Amino acid sequence: MTIIGFQFNKLSAERKNPIRGKININRTCNPTKVEEVDLGSDQKGVRYTFEFSCLYEPDIASMEFSGNITEMRSEEESKKVLEQWGKDKTLPLDTLERVMNAILNRCHIEALIIAKELNMPPPFNLPKVRVKDQQPEEKQ
Repeated sequence: MTIIGFQFNKLSAERKNPIRGKININRTCNPTKVEEVDLGSDQKGVRYTFEFSCLYEPDIASMEFSGNITEMRSEEESKKVLEQWGKDKTLPLDTLERVMNAILNRCHIEALIIAKELNMPPPFNLPKVRVKDQQPEEKQ
């Protein structure tokens, strides 16, 4: 199970109003379609189509991305994923974790770049360094 492809099909961002007061940033990411793909030479894979959105509220800005990610899997593993998706539109937990982490990694990077271009705060918390004032110990 190896991720072999990722592509964006849609990148949309809009700044609607100036930032005033407290803002909330709501992010969502959902798989919307799962299908088997033929990778040639007897290799099978699964393509996961997704939608990612980042809303700056109240009505300040929005970003919407869609795309797909392709994973190489054995025919048996592909069948299991496709059956579960067809039955209740869910994915096996191990697959969901791997695929969603790959999608979120790429989408968060792209959202950070777009937020910078729109002069908006980052859509997620960036790491911060906190320096403690350390006094040297006195020797007695």
